[in-house]
Amino acid sequence: MILLLVAAVGQLVLDTAEDAVDRTTYAAEHGTDPPPFFGVHPEWTCVEPVIPVGRLPAEGPPLDPARPYLSFGVAGGNAVLWDAEAEEPVKVPASKVRLVPAERADQVCRGV
Repeated sequence: MILLLVAAVGQLVLDTAEDAVDRTTYAAEHGTDPPPFFGVHPEWTCVEPVIPVGRLPAEGPPLDPARPYLSFGVAGGNAVLWDAEAEEPVKVPASKVRLVPAERADQVCRGV
């Protein structure tokens, strides 16, 4: 009986997480405000490098400072972003960029 209860709760958590990912992906694809989930509040953010963008160490597609990214905050010293155009995650050292809230997904960021 306990095993069935644990399995049911586990499935509910997986379904909820999958729904959250689907809603966030939809928001990224359509440029709308993403919903918070599990304590994470993603938001559209302009990413301004404090060093030349060509020297910016990054994981994922090259950073384009002229457009906003979906930011999931900072983890392990990295800014964790979603590139809606490339449909891929991007990680950059948080100490090498300024994260500036964007008004909307389609705005032009100041860049560098």
